[in-house]
Amino acid sequence: MNVIVFADVLLPVFLVGASGFALGRLTRIGSESLVKVVFYILQPALIFQALFTGVVVGDTISTTILFVLLFHVTLVATGSLGQLALRWDERKNLAMLLSLSFNNTGAYALPILLFAFGKQGLALGVVYLVAHSVLQATLAVGIASWRRGSSLLSSAKSILTVPWIYAVILAVILRSAGVTIPNALTRSLDLLSSAAIPMQLVLLGLQFSEVRLASVFREAAPIALVKLVAPPLIAVGLAAILGIHGLILGVLLVQASAPTAINSLLLAIRYDCRPDLVAAIVLLTTVGSVLTIGLLLSFIT
Repeated sequence: MNVIVFADVLLPVFLVGASGFALGRLTRIGSESLVKVVFYILQPALIFQALFTGVVVGDTISTTILFVLLFHVTLVATGSLGQLALRWDERKNLAMLLSLSFNNTGAYALPILLFAFGKQGLALGVVYLVAHSVLQATLAVGIASWRRGSSLLSSAKSILTVPWIYAVILAVILRSAGVTIPNALTRSLDLLSSAAIPMQLVLLGLQFSEVRLASVFREAAPIALVKLVAPPLIAVGLAAILGIHGLILGVLLVQASAPTAINSLLLAIRYDCRPDLVAAIVLLTTVGSVLTIGLLLSFIT
């Protein structure tokens, strides 16, 4: 792995996360309140701001959205087949599916894209983030809230309680209508959205300080290994089929190779889908991604 890539791109991200880890270990502060702040305020603000003010247009948007849809649906389908073969209990199955199917495309991947590819790479990453957020607000919430015997109506009601989907809908409506947001509101959203990424990294470190890895390592390690290896390979194949190349290819590969989403952990906590297991997988894939994404960036930058 290129040392410069690690020092200039990956290390800053890990240092911010390390501050949250240190906070958790030194103060024993709980993460529950911070989870709610991120879940209900900062993430919706980031999603709204990214979609409402996005500067990437044209074929790039449609290509990215198509890739995101095909890629993550493929991951869900792969995880579902794994469930049938492994015959785990319901909560562990849901934890595994959440962990495999969704990536940390915001707090983790966006700063890496900014440092590696500049503002254009960040803008492309935001398009991925928005499309991915829609899937998280619908498909991921449906997975997390599903229980054997539950109805589609109950799953739909669970989806409607998540603020991310409303941020997407509102941004699309206002942008399509050409509405100008008042300056005071714009500045408030700027402040909240700019706080979202560092706060999520701090929350990630804080969650890591609470993980008791030894108790779930045997369960988490195989899932984490699959998460680190399979998605990049699937992404390369899918990009080849779609004829994607250039800067957008690099951005999509980094996003596809990102570790398990912190939103998967937030949903696991909220819907009691083995959050201990998901947290361990987030930790292992985040640490492991230093190698996988470092190697990837060494080849494409």
